[in-house]
Amino acid sequence: HKQIWLLGILHRDISINNAMMYEEVLPDGTVRVRGLLIDFDYATKVDGSNCTGTLPFMAIELLRAVDNKPVKHTAAHDLESFVYLLCWI
Repeated sequence: HKQIWLLGILHRDISINNAMMYEEVLPDGTVRVRGLLIDFDYATKVDGSNCTGTLPFMAIELLRAVDNKPVKHTAAHDLESFVYLLCWI
């Protein structure tokens, strides 16, 4: 997430369906678990103002704003979605 954010892109749909984990075996035999984001259909430039995502994983502020005034989707909202994702798994 940080790498794409540094490129000016927000994923905006962090969920159980869009996160993958895999094991990487290092040259010394150590096994490291890595994470990978997929499905960038809702990704946008960091200044994007639309809010979108998978409901169980969306940031509270974005959920509350659906019927009220719009909220700018930020990296903090994506990070909150990671918390819900980790609770889910």
